Amino acid sequence: VDATMEECAAYIYTDIDSRETKKSTGKGNYLVDQQVKHFNQHSCYCYSRRDFGFSLFKQRQFTTKVIWTKKDKGIIIYIYDTQEKEFPLHKNAVLASVQSIWYFKAMDYLGDI
Repeated sequence: VDATMEECAAYIYTDIDSRETKKSTGKGNYLVDQQVKHFNQHSCYCYSRRDFGFSLFKQRQFTTKVIWTKKDKGIIIYIYDTQEKEFPLHKNAVLASVQSIWYFKAMDYLGDI
């Protein structure tokens, strides 16, 4: 990747609430609904509901908290389940669980390709 660790981390964090993500909601990418509530510059709550296209499966609802911080010459983005009451369970969905940790670290320069 020809980008700094800050650019990579910023892309992941800002893509959660980007215009592109909002525009693609409900257009064949499994994402049926998404809402994001920012409460400071380093964290937000994210509600998303997905339909994986199987008639026997109900939609899956994810209610997560996303935080990021700079730590030890790197950037960490942590996504985990939350019990935030602002996003109640949708009647056509079951609550799903997710946890993800992203760690971005600068690599040594290898030269031109």
